[in-house]
Amino acid sequence: MAATSKSNNGNESRAATNAANKVSATAGDVQDDILRLSSQIGDLAAAKGTEAWKRARRQIDGVLKDANGKSRDVADAAFEARDNLVATIDDAIENRPYATLAVVLAAGFVAGAIWKR
Repeated sequence: MAATSKSNNGNESRAATNAANKVSATAGDVQDDILRLSSQIGDLAAAKGTEAWKRARRQIDGVLKDANGKSRDVADAAFEARDNLVATIDDAIENRPYATLAVVLAAGFVAGAIWKR
């Protein structure tokens, strides 16, 4: 009976060792699969990220071009308003010099009164 017990213990020990080796090999295979999958996910993310960046950059470039065009329109309108104001002032000085002088004196008086407070 003692021999049978040793034989069973030896078989159980070998079986446990074999099972542990199989589990270790399977764990190694799973680890390799996970590494390969993470590498593929990284490559996919890099490709999609580059594509998304290019798409976003095209959209940003379009918005900047539109904003640039609008800012030019605003600047042109401001210059035109300035030119119109200068022309109006020149016209007022030439055609109504005393009225223009009275307006300037009144504006100076009001500005002085406000400044004094």
